[in-house]
Amino acid sequence: MHHLRIPRLLIVLVICFIGIAIYLHNLKKQEITHLELELLNRDFASAKSGINALLNSNPKSADAHYLLARYELASDKPELAIKAIDTASQLGYSSSEVNALRGLVLARGGKYDEAEQLLLPALASLQKPPPEVAEGLALIYLSRFDLKKASQMIEYWKSLAPLDDRPYLFRNEIDNRTGAERAVILKNYNNALLRNPKNQKARLEVAKLYFDDQNFDQAKKEFTEYLERDPENLEAMIGLGQIASANGDSGTAESIFTEVLKKNRENVTALTELADIEVQKGQLELAADRLKKASEESPFDWSILYKYSQTLKLLGKLELAKKLSDDSLKLKSDQTKIEELRKAIVEKPNDINLRVEAAQWLINHGHEKEGLEWAELVLKGNPRHLGMCQFLKEYYHKKQNFGLSNYYETLLSGQIRHQ
Repeated sequence: MHHLRIPRLLIVLVICFIGIAIYLHNLKKQEITHLELELLNRDFASAKSGINALLNSNPKSADAHYLLARYELASDKPELAIKAIDTASQLGYSSSEVNALRGLVLARGGKYDEAEQLLLPALASLQKPPPEVAEGLALIYLSRFDLKKASQMIEYWKSLAPLDDRPYLFRNEIDNRTGAERAVILKNYNNALLRNPKNQKARLEVAKLYFDDQNFDQAKKEFTEYLERDPENLEAMIGLGQIASANGDSGTAESIFTEVLKKNRENVTALTELADIEVQKGQLELAADRLKKASEESPFDWSILYKYSQTLKLLGKLELAKKLSDDSLKLKSDQTKIEELRKAIVEKPNDINLRVEAAQWLINHGHEKEGLEWAELVLKGNPRHLGMCQFLKEYYHKKQNFGLSNYYETLLSGQIRHQ
């Protein structure tokens, strides 16, 4: 009988150990699920505390390092995120989920092709992809002006993270490009603020929309609330100055715009607004000086140049006034053309010839920065595009940047030989 008790005791102990192991496993699983929910709900302080506790109890926990990577991404700390991603991968975490986070880091860094190669397989293979997948793909499609796919990813992102405010800002990237009604754009920003009252970008845009709609009381409320969190923000200060000006309180407006210029002497809006006040006061020379500086700081803003020309006209400088007025009309025409090109690209995001046309037109009309960005997009899609390479070769030759000119000539020669 004595010999029979030992196996029974061992069986009982084994069952107890198994039960404890299952309990601890389930407890750990519940803890990880809870931390994932906190990240989804943007409760970052609690999530970080829980992740630290996990790491302290087990520094080699792949789950903890994966969650830490997601936390660092949410905190916009890509270098720390990559470190945590690498550690989670080394400790054996699911490659698809780890690659989803790598893809988002690449997408945020503008490496869209590399990011897509990681994010699309993650989207296809994971039963429940993390929201980072949808965010990364939305960024990629927005960069390509593929607004249909971007919209699909944003809606999917909303479903994965219903308390996240950022998809509503992404949604407005599309709505602004497609000319959606202001009420729709305002609703998106308000939805973002409902989820995150500390979203300063959304609050500033809401304030601007209220101002544009001449709802000055509501605009003032939003600008004021913004400044309570960021007292040095010039855009919010300018907003309050513009409200004062619209309400006929030129003294308060002048005081605010003067304060803005103390903080930034090149601020175009403050220069222009003060010039308007000075014209009303008959201080035409001072107004003209401000508008000249503003037009130098913002050379493609036709409205500033037009105001400058009209102020010079009041001063009797008719010849220069006429020239600048004509220049402003040309700039206005250019702006209309740019908007037409952008609209055409939105409607046909895969038409590479439209992008080539846009890049060449922008560069030829002095909008070099934006034009070169479009050229880069063309060459990402087709690195040896004959027309784009030829254009850039000639452009850089005129700029006497012979290194880049020779580079594009090399690409061009390779293309011609290939043909």
